[in-house]
Amino acid sequence: MSTSMELSNILFKEYIKILESGEFSDIEILVGKEPNTKIFRLHTFVLKVCSPYFRIALTNSNWVKIENNIIKFKKPNISVKVFEIITRYIYGGELKLVNDNVKTNVELMIAADELCLDELCTYTEDFLLNNRESLKSNLVLLLHVTTEFDQFTRISQFYKETYRQNPSLIFKAKDFTDIKREFLLELLIKNNHSLKPIEIWDKLSAWVIVQSDELSSNITNWTDDNVKTFADELCLSDLCIYIEKCLLKNVELLKQNFVLIQDISNKFTQFIYLSQFYNDTFQKDPSLIFKANDFTTIKKEILLDIIANKNHFLNPIEIWDKLMEWAIDQSNELPSDVTKWTDINVTIFKKLIQPFLSHINFQEITRVDFFQKIKPFKNVFDDKFYIKILEHYSFNNIHDELMNSPEFISEPSMPFFISPPSSPLMPNNSNRNYNYIPGRSRSMRSVRFNSIPPPPPPSPPVSQPISQSMPHIPPPPIRYPLPGPRPHFRGRGGRF
Repeated sequence: MSTSMELSNILFKEYIKILESGEFSDIEILVGKEPNTKIFRLHTFVLKVCSPYFRIALTNSNWVKIENNIIKFKKPNISVKVFEIITRYIYGGELKLVNDNVKTNVELMIAADELCLDELCTYTEDFLLNNRESLKSNLVLLLHVTTEFDQFTRISQFYKETYRQNPSLIFKAKDFTDIKREFLLELLIKNNHSLKPIEIWDKLSAWVIVQSDELSSNITNWTDDNVKTFADELCLSDLCIYIEKCLLKNVELLKQNFVLIQDISNKFTQFIYLSQFYNDTFQKDPSLIFKANDFTTIKKEILLDIIANKNHFLNPIEIWDKLMEWAIDQSNELPSDVTKWTDINVTIFKKLIQPFLSHINFQEITRVDFFQKIKPFKNVFDDKFYIKILEHYSFNNIHDELMNSPEFISEPSMPFFISPPSSPLMPNNSNRNYNYIPGRSRSMRSVRFNSIPPPPPPSPPVSQPISQSMPHIPPPPIRYPLPGPRPHFRGRGGRF
């Protein structure tokens, strides 16, 4: 190292010491905006020598104030971090730039241009363009630079070429939420990107949350006022219409996210087209909401209303399966493998599913499905309700055995008959010859006439008043087989 270089380094170090200590300072510059502000105690001589901007500004009485022989000056449009870099560059010739800190480097370039530090401005711009991948991650920042400053021609040219090649990059940029409203609307109206409608919606939601101090990033904690704020932020007529049209271009995607569309339709009245799509689609096929990829995100009261009003085409066992899927997603304590459930898990499941049970027609579930899928969770039912279901399956089982028996099929015309009561026409029923139908179940036997005796011969005419003749008694009715479970009869053969 030459002697001149050593001396200059020593001189710069002395200036840095004066900068850090504030010794001999005659100016105080308030930099930044609340709450990030800082007062720099500097020297007007150094500032005027290095910066033509300060040479003019510090002699303008409209820009400065003097208190106790100290010049007071404000620079709110430059951040504290950037101004620290500039002062160390002015006092000590130091400049340390970091590749990943694109925002700070761009702000430094803009500030250096304003303060007429041409060498610093050019060097920073070169540094940025040598790290183009980092620039692509901050494309929104470059958009603002391009539209607000004419002098950074190379940065502007880079932005325009990058955007023309892939317009979607601006939506994928790390600083997307910093984009200004008017720029965002213009980008959406041009529609020269390759994003899916649902991706645009997600980006817009993230953008709105950043724009408002009232909105939490966790939308599940939003109040009604938060929802109204969100709606107001998006309630630009052109933007709303554009979003809806983009979403409606992909009907299958909307059906896959049908619960989300239902939620939007209920909360936001301004989305007329989406609401109409939801209402029409739901009316044609209400079961779509159960088939949606986001089904488990549906709210309890909405799901209960759909099931209670039978607004679906699903059979009861499909409803049961969907309710189990929904319940598992509602609680972190329920394993997805139901075979590993404990009594505690079943209790949690019972609390979640209880309001739905009375709206499921369990009698339409097959015995196989019932005993495989319902019976293992019998503890979630009220005892009386569960017994009622079991009785249904028990009676149906008897009925099926009876209807499928060979005797019933081979003699379908033989009527079931209840023993008639005694009557003047049949005074001695004990002499009647009844037979059991062979092969009949012990739990349910039916009887039939083995032989029907001929009618008695007519009695000789007797002269007597009509009023004293035997009254006409109709024969007992013959009862034919009826569908459904058979009652137990008491006859001469015992219980049958």
